[in-house]
Amino acid sequence: MRKLRDVLIGPAGWSYADWRGRVYPERAGSKFDTLALVAKYFDVAEINSSFYYPPKPETARAWLERTAHNPTSCTKSSPTNENASSLTTNALFVKALIL
Repeated sequence: MRKLRDVLIGPAGWSYADWRGRVYPERAGSKFDTLALVAKYFDVAEINSSFYYPPKPETARAWLERTAHNPTSCTKSSPTNENASSLTTNALFVKALIL
């Protein structure tokens, strides 16, 4: 179990074209799971899309399933973004993460 003082290291996202051939295999197809690969090598991965809008509960569940061996993630949100500040939508996102 991690302690609060632990420092978690990971990338700010997991889907970048310029990582092909450096992080992801050069010939990785469209079905290649970049999130699962990143979760295999890093303690945490940042969810950038949550800055613009909270993900749907089924999307959050899919992320958790794909990173079951290391399910730590960091989300970003923007209090000035109307979609991100929706309490109802954020509550659904949190519920998806803890179910």
